[in-house]
Amino acid sequence: MYSFIKSFPIHLDDALQICAKSPVIKKKATIQDVVIAGVGGSAIAGSIIQKWFQQVVNKPIVVHQNYSLPQYINKNTLLIINSYSGNTIETFTCLEIGIKVGANIVCLTSGGKIYALAKKYSIDCIMIPKGIPPRACLGYTIIFIMHVLGSYAILAKNYTKEIRKCINKIEIKQSYIYAKAKKIANKIKSRDIILYTAINEEAIAVRWRQQINENSKRLCWHHVYPEICHNEIVAWRKSKNYVILFLRTDYEHDMIKKSMEITQKILQKYVDIFNIFAQGDTLIEQTLYLIHLGDWLSYALALLENIDPVPITHVDNIKKSLQGYSTIF
Repeated sequence: MYSFIKSFPIHLDDALQICAKSPVIKKKATIQDVVIAGVGGSAIAGSIIQKWFQQVVNKPIVVHQNYSLPQYINKNTLLIINSYSGNTIETFTCLEIGIKVGANIVCLTSGGKIYALAKKYSIDCIMIPKGIPPRACLGYTIIFIMHVLGSYAILAKNYTKEIRKCINKIEIKQSYIYAKAKKIANKIKSRDIILYTAINEEAIAVRWRQQINENSKRLCWHHVYPEICHNEIVAWRKSKNYVILFLRTDYEHDMIKKSMEITQKILQKYVDIFNIFAQGDTLIEQTLYLIHLGDWLSYALALLENIDPVPITHVDNIKKSLQGYSTIF
């Protein structure tokens, strides 16, 4: 897992090169909405994209994590199918339904049933390199989704220069980021982790939670502002087991920033609190910085407990048990 995490900037760069050689054939349709279908590590890229561009894209972008598609999906929907293995049953079912209703479809995969079905119906596929754990492919899928949205003119701006700047900064600061992650891990040790952040940065917290679950083999939960102020804050009592990590960016709404200040004064009576501040000049830079920090933290926590971060035995067993179930075609 060490080499996969370290390769994050390499994956981003490689993805840009793959996109340059993988033109997306835009269908003659007026796109009214975008649906990104995927689960687990494949869904988080869509969530990140959704949060990044919700203020600049004038069409809804929905991340869909289920077996069936919403009723509104039609020939004016851009449906992005994201499954590393190409055999994820939830996502494969969405592809089948998308074909049936005539949606505009682009697949992101390394092969499997999704690739075979896409090939059968002449659907665009952008191929993710094989031999990587799905959760370590985030660099690829973020760039691929941006490429698809740009190809369909959903994104008016080309973000390649900004991504390359991010790649350069991560490469320069990687040793620093890993060292920071180890310091945080040593402060947390074996305590249960709770992640709090602004709602616009929720995708970052989800990524941290997923990585802590899979790499560190530890339970973790997250919540977002301002919703915390309307319910969860009431439930806090004295506990020695928990630690709260506040994932912070410069793009928090002023009211959320104030709410965090107020609630931290309440929470510090019950639990240890750490503010984790992003670095970077743009929202994209700050997001990628925090994502990379979270990946390293999950790895450092695994080492502290002498845990192998790679195996995900329960996930594999569930997938095997679901094999063979029929879908709509």
